[in-house]
This record gives sequence, structure tokens and C-alpha cells, in this order.
Amino acid sequence: MIYIDRNSVPVPEVFHSGEMKIAKKRLDEFYSRSEGSRSQERYSRPFEPQLTKEIIGSLRLLFKNKCAYCESPLPPASTTGNIENFRPKSNARGLEKDFSREHYWWLTYEWENLYFTCEKCNRYKSSWFPVEGKRAKPLTPLKEIRLKEKTLLVDPCFDRPEEHLVYDDKGNVDFLTAKGKTTIGILKLNRADLITARQETVKLLFQSCEEMLLLWNKKRKSKNKIKVIALKWEDIFTSFSAEPYVAIQRQLLSKWLSTHSDLQTYLANKEYDYEELIAIEMEALGAPKVIEEIKQFDKEMLADSEKELIEDSINFDNLKHVYIEKIVLNNFKCFTDLTINFSNDKFDSNSETELSTEPWLLFLGENGVGKSSILKAITIALCGENYFEKLGLDPSSLLQRNKKNGFINLFLKGEKEPIEIKFDSKKITTNIKEPKANLIGYGSVRLLPKERKLSPERFRQGGIKAQNLFDYSVSLTNADKWLLDRKEDDFQRAALTLKDLMLLEPDVVLKRDAKYGKVFIQNGDSTLNIDELSDGYQSVYALAVDIMASFVREKITYDVAEGIVLIDEIGTHLHPRWKMEVVSQLRRTFPRMQFIVTTHEPLCLRGLKEGEVSVLTKDWDKNIYAITDLPDPATLRVDQILTSPFFGLHSAVDPDTERMFNEYYSLLAKEKLTGEEENRKLELSDKIPKMKYLGDSLREELAIYVIDELLAKKKDNFKLSELKKESKERVRSIWETLKKDEV
Repeated sequence: MIYIDRNSVPVPEVFHSGEMKIAKKRLDEFYSRSEGSRSQERYSRPFEPQLTKEIIGSLRLLFKNKCAYCESPLPPASTTGNIENFRPKSNARGLEKDFSREHYWWLTYEWENLYFTCEKCNRYKSSWFPVEGKRAKPLTPLKEIRLKEKTLLVDPCFDRPEEHLVYDDKGNVDFLTAKGKTTIGILKLNRADLITARQETVKLLFQSCEEMLLLWNKKRKSKNKIKVIALKWEDIFTSFSAEPYVAIQRQLLSKWLSTHSDLQTYLANKEYDYEELIAIEMEALGAPKVIEEIKQFDKEMLADSEKELIEDSINFDNLKHVYIEKIVLNNFKCFTDLTINFSNDKFDSNSETELSTEPWLLFLGENGVGKSSILKAITIALCGENYFEKLGLDPSSLLQRNKKNGFINLFLKGEKEPIEIKFDSKKITTNIKEPKANLIGYGSVRLLPKERKLSPERFRQGGIKAQNLFDYSVSLTNADKWLLDRKEDDFQRAALTLKDLMLLEPDVVLKRDAKYGKVFIQNGDSTLNIDELSDGYQSVYALAVDIMASFVREKITYDVAEGIVLIDEIGTHLHPRWKMEVVSQLRRTFPRMQFIVTTHEPLCLRGLKEGEVSVLTKDWDKNIYAITDLPDPATLRVDQILTSPFFGLHSAVDPDTERMFNEYYSLLAKEKLTGEEENRKLELSDKIPKMKYLGDSLREELAIYVIDELLAKKKDNFKLSELKKESKERVRSIWETLKKDEV
């Protein structure tokens, strides 16, 4: 992170436009209403599309196409990069469970509060904005806020980041102040991808240092080459550098130059601007001042005792916006070796028309391929040592048959080291005592409580509530009772979330009647009790309330709640309509949650995006592997989903026809056939076209025959893109042969 001078780019003209006035008026009208009248509403209009283009163009120019926080370069395209409100538009969160729905809505369209950021920093920051002491009163001007509030986030347009952050030559960033520590923690500035990128930058920087030393020893012959390096170094120290990761380069180069005083003087004096390299008195050019400007970036790490004082002053217990990057399983239940990557390069939550959400991952597969086991492995890894006893796990039940030991390695985004679980037939060990993330886990059977028979898990221990995933006798929360027992503010926050879930209009409200023990929907003069809704509505309603009950102590609106939710068989007992809508509804209701779910239901793929589905299957040796090279489910009809690689059906036909296809494919897959098998293949190849499954023309029949043969002979872990390419080449080759025969 580096300091950015906002005066270098003028305020965009759009801020003086009629459209901007209208946008501000809408915002003012909403928040000028009493809090009670809008307690079940949120201002959910997206950033006005007609304003976005000009604003983001100016922000790109101001921040030099780099993220304001992590300095990662962003391609100069309109679809990348986010307009970030440094002080959030609403729902400002602190580290000590302080939360304000009102802060800082009046700065939504304030140019000085708008920054340009990458997708990752934008998602990690979310609405986190901790301060020491009280927040400024609503409607306080930004200039006044900056003087009054003691923010715990480094502001690259107001603070000097080098006073709070220090880097080492391994690409890591460390803190010099409490503000620096909080900034690193919230934005995850030591996430693995950033460290790797900074390491590469440092490598190139040190290469230029070595080259400069070699050239310096023969400087009279190398002045032009020296000048090239010097100009690049000069750029690093300017406020308008477009180089990525300038902060680490400034600090390390400044430190290196302090041990090479002649080069430091040369760079400070800008001697490379002269025709000859001549000695000039430093005082004549005021060089000491220039040298001090270089030296200001030469920072030392804090002593351990100093760091401990800062660490003790910052409480990160509630900062658990941790998401899964990868899991590696070895000899765990049905898995010999399996690696699942949760990072989705195809996922784009930065849409002008859609709410920004965390990516999902849905596992498909036949029974016995371990879909539920993956969810349990994630829970075991994340829950920490103190939760193991509560789960009552039998170590031998985790170990694959005839194996001596196994492990689970779980990699988290932004964390340097994985969580490691080791187990044998007698014990389970982990390298974490307390949970790293908020996690809720649900099994395929999710029952409502029954007196003396089924009861819910009483509270979320250290961020984990997952007993239902391992024991179906642990029920969901009694939704109506939980809502009836809430304080008014808690109820209103829950009602706001349930309205999102049920797609209710702003003027429709949820109310409760403690006397009759009912929660109901009121639309004008008409009312409808929740228990009168369809089973599908009630099922999703109960699940949503249970999720909210897990986060009620955080005193936040649930659209900013962060954590991981695991659901086995998400479509169980849902009406087809709800199966098609459940993903979209939960995604919109809990946008900051990472959902990892399983299903057998093709309708449940609705609402998922490209890269959010993984199919588990077995190879010929019965080893389980994951297929991730799959089409975008959003582009397929339901019947196409059934016959796509998601479900592996050759067609949505009756079982007898399916068996005929299977036999046909098995014969196509064989390299050599017996006489009897050859006759059977000819018989089947005669029957199948008559069913109209192999096309109505020579073109269609030829193409489908080739594709069928390739599918039949596909190898394990095949890539869909490779199969498509090979299909095209085979069809083209046969077609060319036919054309030659015609001639």
C-alpha cells in the first residue's frame, strides 16, 4: 500500500450532474425516514450504472490501474476492479461487536470516499471499519470525520502507509502500529497469492541491484545502462508510479541504498540527468533533503516486545472471514488420495446487476463417492481440538480400510500454513485448538425439535455448530420460538433477512404475536401465518432461522455475516420450484457465506455459476476423483443438465434404452472385438439410429458416432475441452475422407 495524492486527478464531472443529484436525493429520502419505519428495509439500489463508467475511469487513472490496498495490477478493462467505499455505505463493523446500520450512508457518493480495489480486497474488507472510541455522528462531513475518528484501517489517501506497514525480502508485510496490524488482518495482505507476487517483484528488484553494482564498477562506459536502471528506481520513489507492489520495492531499495552511499547520493542528486557522471557537492543541490526522502522508507521491524503490546491491544476473535482454498485427503474414509480446489478463477461476483456474493461449491455424484465425507472432513479440520470431544469421533471410523494412518490438510485463503489433521485407528491430532472460521454444518436429515426426543445444538462453540452433520438426532432450532424470544432489535434484523429470503416487497412486514405464539406476514390488511406457508417455504425458513441463530450474538445484519455453511443434500424434501430457487435465495440472503453443499437433484444447480460444481466419480480401480471441467450450469435447460457431464446420463430415456446405450458404448470402447461382439455392435448400431438418438442426417449421425466412440474410450480425469477438440479433429478427418471418395 502506498500514499495516493487525490489532487493528481480532478473530481469527475459526473459528480455535478443531474443523475448524481437524483441518486443522492433517493438516498437522503430513504435515510431521512425514522429508523423504526425502515427497520425491515434496506437501501439496496446498486451504484447507479449511468454514474459508474466515468467514476471508475477516473479511479483507474488515480490509482494507476492498481488496487488501492494491495497494489495488485488490474487489467484496463471495464469488467475488472471495484468501486470501493473506504467508509462503508452501511453496516459498519468493528472488532468488538460494535455495529452501525447508519454508518456511513451519507458518504456513498462522496468522491473522496471512493477507491479502486481488486475483487479479493473488496470482499475481505466488506463492511469492516473498526475505530477507536465513538464513530462520528451521521451527516458529519468527511474532512471533519478524518480529524475526529480514530480509524484502525490505514487510509492510502490520508495516511502514510509506510508509517504503519513494513516488508521483508520474503514478500511478507508486518505491522508497525495497531492500525497496520488491523489493516493486514482485515484485508489479508499476507495471502498466499500476494506473497508470491511480491516475491517475484523483489527478485527482479535485487537483480537490478546486482546489475547496477556491476555497471557502477565501469560507470564511464556504462552510463546509459546505469541511467536506465536509475530512472526505473526514481520511478519507484515517485507518487505517480504505475509499478505494482511499489511499497515493498521502496522499503527494500531504500535499505539497500543505505549500504551503498555513493549510489544513494547519485540517485538523490539525479546525476544521471547530466551528460557526464561528475562529482557534485551534495550541499549545492540540497541533496541531504532528497536523501532523507529516500531514507524515510527504510523501516526496521518491531522488536517482539513491541509487537506483543500491539497484539494484546487488538482483538481479532470476531474477525473470522476465513474461506477454504483447498483440501487434501489421504486415507480418509472412502478416499485414498483426493485434492479439491475451492478457488474458482471463473467466478465473477463483480456484476453491476447482481449482488456481490461469495462463491459456492456443489458436489454431485452417485451414492458411495464420498460427498458427505468431504463435508465431514472440512468440519473436522476447521473445528479445532476443543470441539472434537463434542463430536465424539471414533478415530478408526475415519481411517480407510486396511490403512495404518491418514491425514486431512485444509488450506485457507490468506493463511500461510494449512490446518493439519493426522489420524490412525486410535487417535486424531490437529495443529489448531480453536476454530479458524465460523462454520455451520447440516446433515441430510434436518428435523425440527421435539420435546424429550430431538433438541438443537445449544450454542455455537468458538464459531462452530456442526453436530447435525454427524448426528441427525440433533435438530434445527425451533424457528418460531427463537423469533418470539428475540429482543425487538434482534427480531427486526432477522425479519429483514427473512424478507430477502421470501422475496417480500418492502412494504410487507413480518410481525409476531407472543400471546398466540405466532410469527406472521402482514401485507396491508391481510395476514398470513408462517405455519400456513408451503412445506418448501417452511423448510427453507427453518434452515435460514437456524443459520441466523448461530450468528445472533454478533449483533449484525445477516447480509454481512461471514462464515462457511455445509449442507448435505440441499434439495431434500423440497418442491421442484424450491429446488430451483433454493441456491439463489440462500445466496442472496447470506451473500458473505461460503456455502459448500451436496445434492442428487438436477434442479438444485439453478443459481450456480461456472466453476461452482464438482462431480465425484470413480475410475476403473475404484479410486474417487473430481471432475471440475464442466459447462456453466446457468446456460443449460433442466433436460440438458440431466444429459450433461453433471449427471452422466446419455439421455433422459427409460432404463432399458439406457442399458442398450451402455452396452453399445462398452463395445465401442474395446480395441478388439470377438466375432460375436462385432455382430452385437452391428445389431445395436442398426437399432439405435431407428430410435432417432443418432441424428436425422449423415452430418448429425457422423458427428454423434465419433463423439460416442470418444466418450466410450475416454480416460479417467478427461478434460471436456480436450474431448471437444479431439471430436472436431476426428469428424473433420472423416469428412475430408468422404469428400475425397466422392471425387
